[in-house]
Amino acid sequence: AHIEHQTLAYTKRFNLVTAIFFTIVLVLLFVFFVTKHVIRDKIEYGSTHDLLTGLYNRYYFQEALEQNYASSKRTGQGFALLMCDIDHFKKINDTRGHPAGDRILHELGMLLRSVTRTMDTAVRYGGEEFAILMTTNTTAECENYAERIRHTVENHRFRGNIPVTISIGFCLYRSGMKREQIIENADKALYHAKEAGRNCVIDFDSLTV
Repeated sequence: AHIEHQTLAYTKRFNLVTAIFFTIVLVLLFVFFVTKHVIRDKIEYGSTHDLLTGLYNRYYFQEALEQNYASSKRTGQGFALLMCDIDHFKKINDTRGHPAGDRILHELGMLLRSVTRTMDTAVRYGGEEFAILMTTNTTAECENYAERIRHTVENHRFRGNIPVTISIGFCLYRSGMKREQIIENADKALYHAKEAGRNCVIDFDSLTV
């Protein structure tokens, strides 16, 4: 009877230890797979997004431009490229410090996400320059869209009460226009917006009239 009691006690302890062991293994496996998916998602997100602003990055911009270009040729759906640049951003960095500049970039990223439509693509193109690929067939729609973005930024109260404005140059895609050409045209329009006094919108087509 004593031996049977010891055997029963041993069996219970063994079963308990086994249950605890497998529970720990299952928990570790669960944590491993969850962590693996989180890391994978972060890597995928980081490959297409700018981490400071939350917008798409320049790498993704090239893909989106190609998609818009192909769609326009296939279906006739037009698009435009808006190039945006923060006015006097270097002065903000020099006088308020780079952390303040980073906060402005972050806030501007949130603003652009809030005002751009779901079918459009907002991108941090580099430094204080941003790009928006917009689905449209008319210059008027594009200009109104750009003005709404400019007005939203101008009237937003940025952290630290730092006044922020942006200049915007845009180019509507025309049949036969190459990918590089639409970027060059939008950049040229942006340059003229800067030359015109900043905080304004310039259409590339208006420069060729």
